Amino acid sequence: MGCGQTVTITATLPAAPVFPAADGGEGEESYAVALGEALAAVKRGAHEAALPLLRGAARRTADGNDVVLYNLGRVLGHIDGTAGRRPVEAIARLQRCTELNPLNARCWLYICVSKVQAGDMRGAAEVFERAWGLLPLSLHDDEANEEMKLVKRLRGIFQQSGQEAAAGGRGGGAEL
Repeated sequence: MGCGQTVTITATLPAAPVFPAADGGEGEESYAVALGEALAAVKRGAHEAALPLLRGAARRTADGNDVVLYNLGRVLGHIDGTAGRRPVEAIARLQRCTELNPLNARCWLYICVSKVQAGDMRGAAEVFERAWGLLPLSLHDDEANEEMKLVKRLRGIFQQSGQEAAAGGRGGGAEL
């Protein structure tokens, strides 16, 4: 090849995977639409309406998606109780989230919330330390941030139940 000659290289890229959706939609676009609709429902306070959308979005991701699982776990163990408080299922979804992304501080924080709701104060305290260590330092003093408001509430719960947790007890779930 001499100077000034053009060389063309062609390659065939594999197609993006397509996952069948429960409602007949397919793939990443379908799960993203369901996730978007679910998050809009959560923002309106319609947590029960968000659950089937989030479950559908979770089914549409072949290997899981930490954003979908975080949102599903958060709604299942919703702290205001409007989604029926399903802490055991929330913990399972959120633990899968941490397997996919062990640095997702929000997943660890909501595992803590669900463990408190389930009455596992010792487990909640251990998970809380992990979440706190992963939260960005820029948030640690931001009292307006939702995660930091939750951290403050959790600290209060741990202080109130300190004797129970120190004794290794599994007291009743706390009200968040």
